[in-house]
Amino acid sequence: ILNKNKKNNSYLTFVTWSQQGYHNNYYLCDNNKCIDYEKVCNLVNDCGDSSDEKMCTNNFQCNSTGNYIAVTKKCDGAIDCLDLTDECSNACRKDIIEGYYLKSLSWIIGTPAFILNLLVIAQNLIKLKTCTVSRALLNKSLIGMVGLGDFLVGWYLVLIAIADSPIYTLIYGKPYCNSQLEWMTSSECSFLGIISTIGSQISLFSMTILSFVRLYVIKSGIKIPSPVTKTSKCGIACLMLLIVAAATAVAVIPLLPHLKDTFVNGMYYDPKHSLFIGFTDKETHFNVLHQYHGRIRQKKTLEWSLINTMVKEMFTEDYGGLGKKKVEFYGNDGVCLFKYFVKSDDPQRFYVWLILTINFACFVTIAINYFFVNFLAKKEKSTDATLR
Repeated sequence: ILNKNKKNNSYLTFVTWSQQGYHNNYYLCDNNKCIDYEKVCNLVNDCGDSSDEKMCTNNFQCNSTGNYIAVTKKCDGAIDCLDLTDECSNACRKDIIEGYYLKSLSWIIGTPAFILNLLVIAQNLIKLKTCTVSRALLNKSLIGMVGLGDFLVGWYLVLIAIADSPIYTLIYGKPYCNSQLEWMTSSECSFLGIISTIGSQISLFSMTILSFVRLYVIKSGIKIPSPVTKTSKCGIACLMLLIVAAATAVAVIPLLPHLKDTFVNGMYYDPKHSLFIGFTDKETHFNVLHQYHGRIRQKKTLEWSLINTMVKEMFTEDYGGLGKKKVEFYGNDGVCLFKYFVKSDDPQRFYVWLILTINFACFVTIAINYFFVNFLAKKEKSTDATLR
């Protein structure tokens, strides 16, 4: 229905009829298309020329696709644009190591730890040949193991500092922020996570055993120590191998293929397919697959093998299928560290809590043992003073 303007008879007012009566809640697009006002600034290009969204302050437009997202999703740490323009722009930028303070600490701590602990390892290897007492051999071996663990941690800090530097752009051809998804799904990231975890666990396990050794030494007093024998050498060597094996197991278990339903955080798909953006976890897969297949009832029964099969059915193989990479355990963040912080519904929580419990028990044991070492040393010193 149209109504002529009574004053100058030159304007038309468009109105439509609904149960509430006549209304003219329309917005005129730049291309002369009319849409309901409720569709203006709704993050959808309803006009076709974006004139209903371009003047709005509640949205942000992705560069590559032209899609709109809520402005609150800009610089929130989650990727919503295929080209990452919502997270990598002049307004916000992401580095592997955030903040100049932490960047500096990586170099300041990592470089000396790498060099000095390498010297400690070499020095202890030389001294091991001169040990004639099994107790001293064990002590030097454990000190060397602590040095090995700290060396690996220092190596990790140096490598992650290098990755955070401009060298990264030279190697990968673009800044980290624009290639963070490729980095966190790379074998390099998993390698860094492995050496940092192995290093920290070797140091902790070795220091725990060393605290028992020193407590035993202070309690045994002037007891004549046993000499080094082939049996004692074999036992100490087995203990060192056991420490390395335990630390390696802690680091490698989350990467075992048959445990992927527990430790894989998500999938990263080829950016040319706009259906999946950024890291896609199981919940996002469930929502998409439920809409497409319509036969999924429970999220808990959704395994990665089933997800891969159902996603594959959605895409044709005529153009090479759908490329994807797994977001492994260490790919939860750019620094590629062990995932110590988990949510209450995270399937990885039991493993993480187990390792945290073991580590906490080690710290408590070390503290208790050295408390008694200090106590017995003071008691022995007081006794000697009394006798004199």
